[in-house]
Amino acid sequence: MSVAQVFDINQAAAMYIVEAKEGVFAVVASAAAHLKWRQLGRELGLRQIHLAATDVVKNRTGYDVGTVGPLF
Repeated sequence: MSVAQVFDINQAAAMYIVEAKEGVFAVVASAAAHLKWRQLGRELGLRQIHLAATDVVKNRTGYDVGTVGPLF
């Protein structure tokens, strides 16, 4: 059995914790897609959007970067 038969990335989602001038946000996106950060920021009305620092992620979610936490 191949990995593709066990896990279909096209049906999976990834959660990113991002920071912007407006605050810290969770973004859920298709795991198969490539996020376009500038476009995402424009569509959400956020300025200077980027992945949150590891300490911010831990403080806000209680989880380390890369671990699977609850979808809140």
